[in-house]
Amino acid sequence: IFFATLLISLLSSPQASGEEMNGNAVDPSVRYHALSKNLESLKAEQEFLLFRKTFQTSDSKYLILDPSAGKGMMLYRNRVLRTFLLEKANKKTANPKKGIVELTGKVDGSLKKRMLTFDTLVLHSRQKEPGRLKRPAYKLGRSDMAALYYALDIGSKAYVK
Repeated sequence: IFFATLLISLLSSPQASGEEMNGNAVDPSVRYHALSKNLESLKAEQEFLLFRKTFQTSDSKYLILDPSAGKGMMLYRNRVLRTFLLEKANKKTANPKKGIVELTGKVDGSLKKRMLTFDTLVLHSRQKEPGRLKRPAYKLGRSDMAALYYALDIGSKAYVK
């Protein structure tokens, strides 16, 4: 009984539960914020994995865009069809909202005027300066833009990391 009591007291101590580090008790609000950040990142990862899973068997092409890294991929059934570089249209361009976005419009024209508009961002050719846009804009190379323009249909999905 003595050993059982000792074992229970050790397991319920702050050191065993990780609430005390380096002799200082961790503030519950700090721990709560750390756990909430961890929860948000796990939810984002879950959303991304569910997005990939839905397109694994579907018969449509989709994009995965990582504006902070300046990269993007066009995939079909989880096979990479094309990788491309994203470049901010100007230095003031803010990062778009993370998550799933839908292709809402395609602007046709010469190679310099093609543009793909999504819910929260715009992709355009490097030669075209789109002027004032309300959405974050990113530049693509001419051949990359042509490939995406003809491969994607309105309503196609993309995931912004």
